[in-house]
Amino acid sequence: MTPAAALASAFALILSADADQVQAAAAPITASTVWSRPATAGLPTGVAYLTLIDHAPTPDRLMGGSSPKAGRVSLHYSVMKAGVMSMLAVDGGLELPPGRAVTLAPGGYHLMLGGLKGGLRVGETYPLTLRFAHARPVTVKVQVRAGPDPMAGMKMP
Repeated sequence: MTPAAALASAFALILSADADQVQAAAAPITASTVWSRPATAGLPTGVAYLTLIDHAPTPDRLMGGSSPKAGRVSLHYSVMKAGVMSMLAVDGGLELPPGRAVTLAPGGYHLMLGGLKGGLRVGETYPLTLRFAHARPVTVKVQVRAGPDPMAGMKMP
Protein backbone atom coordinates (compact mmCIF):
# COMPACT_ATOMS: atom_id res chain seq x y z
CA MET A 1 0.00 0.00 0.00
CA THR A 2 1.36 3.39 -0.95
CA PRO A 3 1.78 6.06 1.73
CA ALA A 4 -0.98 8.13 0.10
CA ALA A 5 -3.36 5.15 0.15
CA ALA A 6 -2.50 4.40 3.80
CA LEU A 7 -3.11 8.03 4.74
CA ALA A 8 -6.44 8.06 2.87
CA SER A 9 -7.46 4.81 4.59
CA ALA A 10 -6.53 6.16 8.04
CA PHE A 11 -8.42 9.41 7.34
CA ALA A 12 -11.52 7.44 6.26
CA LEU A 13 -11.31 5.38 9.47
CA ILE A 14 -11.13 8.55 11.60
CA LEU A 15 -14.10 10.08 9.78
CA SER A 16 -16.06 6.85 10.22
CA ALA A 17 -15.35 6.78 13.97
CA ASP A 18 -16.40 10.43 14.32
CA ALA A 19 -19.62 9.77 12.40
CA ASP A 20 -20.45 6.84 14.72
CA GLN A 21 -19.84 9.01 17.79
CA VAL A 22 -22.03 11.80 16.41
CA GLN A 23 -24.79 9.32 15.53
CA ALA A 24 -24.62 7.76 19.02
CA ALA A 25 -24.74 11.16 20.67
CA ALA A 26 -27.86 12.02 18.67
CA ALA A 27 -29.57 8.65 19.28
CA PRO A 28 -33.26 9.19 19.96
CA ILE A 29 -35.06 8.90 23.22
CA THR A 30 -38.38 7.16 22.78
CA ALA A 31 -41.58 7.73 24.73
CA SER A 32 -44.49 5.36 25.25
CA THR A 33 -47.69 5.15 27.30
CA VAL A 34 -48.02 8.95 27.19
CA TRP A 35 -51.14 10.09 29.05
CA SER A 36 -52.68 12.80 31.15
CA ARG A 37 -55.48 13.03 33.70
CA PRO A 38 -58.49 15.20 32.88
CA ALA A 39 -58.51 18.73 34.32
CA THR A 40 -61.49 21.07 34.43
CA ALA A 41 -61.15 24.32 32.50
CA GLY A 42 -60.06 27.03 34.92
CA LEU A 43 -57.74 24.80 36.95
CA PRO A 44 -54.19 26.20 36.97
CA THR A 45 -52.35 22.88 36.52
CA GLY A 46 -52.47 19.55 34.77
CA VAL A 47 -50.17 16.56 34.74
CA ALA A 48 -48.64 14.19 32.17
CA TYR A 49 -47.13 10.73 32.60
CA LEU A 50 -45.04 8.56 30.26
CA THR A 51 -42.27 6.01 29.94
CA LEU A 52 -38.94 7.01 28.37
CA ILE A 53 -36.05 4.92 27.03
CA ASP A 54 -32.66 6.45 26.20
CA HIS A 55 -31.18 4.53 23.25
CA ALA A 56 -27.83 6.34 23.44
CA PRO A 57 -24.78 4.64 24.99
CA THR A 58 -24.54 7.39 27.63
CA PRO A 59 -27.07 8.72 30.16
CA ASP A 60 -29.22 11.74 29.43
CA ARG A 61 -31.61 13.79 31.58
CA LEU A 62 -35.22 14.81 31.11
CA MET A 63 -35.20 18.53 31.89
CA GLY A 64 -38.83 19.53 31.23
CA GLY A 65 -40.80 20.48 28.17
CA SER A 66 -43.37 22.71 26.52
CA SER A 67 -46.90 22.45 25.20
CA PRO A 68 -49.47 24.78 23.66
CA LYS A 69 -51.82 23.52 26.43
CA ALA A 70 -49.69 25.10 29.19
CA GLY A 71 -47.65 28.18 29.95
CA ARG A 72 -44.84 25.99 31.29
CA VAL A 73 -44.00 22.30 31.68
CA SER A 74 -41.70 21.27 34.52
CA LEU A 75 -40.58 18.06 36.17
CA HIS A 76 -42.02 17.30 39.63
CA TYR A 77 -42.02 14.50 42.17
CA SER A 78 -44.92 13.58 44.47
CA VAL A 79 -44.14 12.96 48.12
CA MET A 80 -46.65 11.67 50.69
CA LYS A 81 -45.77 12.61 54.27
CA ALA A 82 -48.16 12.05 57.20
CA GLY A 83 -51.07 11.70 54.76
CA VAL A 84 -50.29 15.01 53.02
CA MET A 85 -49.28 14.99 49.35
CA SER A 86 -46.65 17.51 48.24
CA MET A 87 -45.34 18.20 44.76
CA LEU A 88 -41.64 19.03 44.65
CA ALA A 89 -39.90 20.55 41.64
CA VAL A 90 -37.00 18.43 40.38
CA ASP A 91 -33.95 20.62 39.80
CA GLY A 92 -31.29 19.31 37.43
CA GLY A 93 -33.60 16.91 35.59
CA LEU A 94 -34.33 13.20 35.85
CA GLU A 95 -31.58 10.76 34.85
CA LEU A 96 -32.30 8.45 31.92
CA PRO A 97 -29.84 5.52 32.06
CA PRO A 98 -28.97 4.02 28.67
CA GLY A 99 -31.32 1.24 27.58
CA ARG A 100 -33.50 1.30 30.72
CA ALA A 101 -37.13 2.35 30.91
CA VAL A 102 -37.87 5.28 33.22
CA THR A 103 -41.56 5.69 34.02
CA LEU A 104 -43.22 8.88 35.19
CA ALA A 105 -46.40 7.72 36.98
CA PRO A 106 -48.96 8.83 39.57
CA GLY A 107 -47.42 9.07 43.01
CA GLY A 108 -43.92 9.65 41.65
CA TYR A 109 -42.24 11.67 38.94
CA HIS A 110 -44.52 13.55 36.53
CA LEU A 111 -44.57 16.51 34.19
CA MET A 112 -46.52 19.41 35.70
CA LEU A 113 -48.37 21.60 33.21
CA GLY A 114 -48.52 25.06 34.78
CA GLY A 115 -50.71 27.84 33.46
CA LEU A 116 -53.06 25.26 31.94
CA LYS A 117 -54.99 26.61 28.96
CA GLY A 118 -58.58 25.42 28.59
CA GLY A 119 -58.55 22.26 30.68
CA LEU A 120 -57.99 18.66 29.58
CA ARG A 121 -61.00 16.58 28.47
CA VAL A 122 -61.11 12.77 28.42
CA GLY A 123 -60.48 11.55 24.87
CA GLU A 124 -58.60 14.61 23.63
CA THR A 125 -54.93 14.60 22.65
CA TYR A 126 -52.41 17.41 22.77
CA PRO A 127 -48.75 17.81 21.79
CA LEU A 128 -46.00 17.86 24.40
CA THR A 129 -42.36 18.54 23.49
CA LEU A 130 -39.87 16.94 25.86
CA ARG A 131 -36.56 18.69 26.49
CA PHE A 132 -33.39 16.78 27.39
CA ALA A 133 -29.91 17.73 28.55
CA HIS A 134 -28.23 16.22 25.45
CA ALA A 135 -30.70 14.70 22.99
CA ARG A 136 -32.81 16.66 20.57
CA PRO A 137 -36.31 17.57 21.77
CA VAL A 138 -38.96 14.89 21.23
CA THR A 139 -42.60 15.78 20.56
CA VAL A 140 -45.22 13.27 21.70
CA LYS A 141 -49.01 13.10 21.59
CA VAL A 142 -50.59 13.00 25.05
CA GLN A 143 -53.89 11.13 25.42
CA VAL A 144 -56.19 12.46 28.15
CA ARG A 145 -57.83 9.55 29.94
CA ALA A 146 -59.71 8.93 33.14
CA GLY A 147 -57.83 7.35 36.00
CA PRO A 148 -58.25 6.79 39.70
CA ASP A 149 -58.86 9.93 41.74
CA PRO A 150 -55.36 11.12 42.73
CA MET A 151 -56.76 12.90 45.80
CA ALA A 152 -58.64 9.93 47.28
CA GLY A 153 -57.63 9.35 50.89
CA MET A 154 -55.31 12.38 51.08
CA LYS A 155 -55.36 15.19 53.57
CA MET A 156 -54.64 18.56 52.05
CA PRO A 157 -52.86 21.19 54.17
